[in-house]
Amino acid sequence: MTKPIRTALLKGLAFIDQNWAPALSMTIGSALVAAAIALFVIPARLPDSGVTGLAILIKYVWNIPASVGVWGLNALLFAYGWKVLPRRFLGWTFYAVVVFTLLLQVFSRLPAPPISDRFLLVVAAAALKGTGGAMVFNAGASLAGTDIIASALRRKRGVEIGKFTFYINVFIIGLSLPVVGLENMLYGLVLLYINGWFIDNGLKSFDMRKQVIVIASDPGEVKDYLMSELHRGATILKGEGAFTGQPKDVLLAVLTPRQVVELKRHLARTDPRAFVILSDASEVVGRGFKRWKAI
Repeated sequence: MTKPIRTALLKGLAFIDQNWAPALSMTIGSALVAAAIALFVIPARLPDSGVTGLAILIKYVWNIPASVGVWGLNALLFAYGWKVLPRRFLGWTFYAVVVFTLLLQVFSRLPAPPISDRFLLVVAAAALKGTGGAMVFNAGASLAGTDIIASALRRKRGVEIGKFTFYINVFIIGLSLPVVGLENMLYGLVLLYINGWFIDNGLKSFDMRKQVIVIASDPGEVKDYLMSELHRGATILKGEGAFTGQPKDVLLAVLTPRQVVELKRHLARTDPRAFVILSDASEVVGRGFKRWKAI
């Protein structure tokens, strides 16, 4: 094996080792969205949001496959994204769109679930779409369309993706009125709202961590436990007891919910007089948590 081939192979293996988790998340998320549209939305002749919603309207009117419409309508938005978004994000977005459109074709050949209650059908579709979309966003990509615009605003201004897409897509769903009728259009708005809720709460749940402040009798022992057993770092804050006036080391750490349980059990055994403050950290960026290049 020549040196250039060996070097390329090693780089490829390193890339797979570093990115298999986000790739898996994007694949599953794209599959959930494709299943929601192919098995729930289109068979019920419901409208959808964004570029996919426009592609579905084109299918209803001219019977052009939705996957073809998705590719055609995304071309300009990819050009916009190339100017304002990181190349890595766009590369993964391209991968997610490929998986989404391929599976959209596959799932469209399957029979729709026998759900007679239309509201239940809308909730099921929104749950699949929102959960899948949150998985794709959390992995550092999108399913293109208006998601590219939403991602740009989220990165620059911290706009919540679900709320942004809700308002911008109301107009798109309104275009479906002459095609699908008033009742289905209203169901489409309900689907849009629930989908946005699932996306926002899904993103928060994926990133949710616990901020822990510990005032212990032996902060050194707690620090060692955090580092050796839980494999988490900690910051030592210098404090002073208001009643005793004695200096105290206060530990600040960010843990997963499971690690919080383990820490509390440890303190219950070793220092039952320890004082612990817990608060939710909706997003943590840095070593050991979300990587900066995924932002």
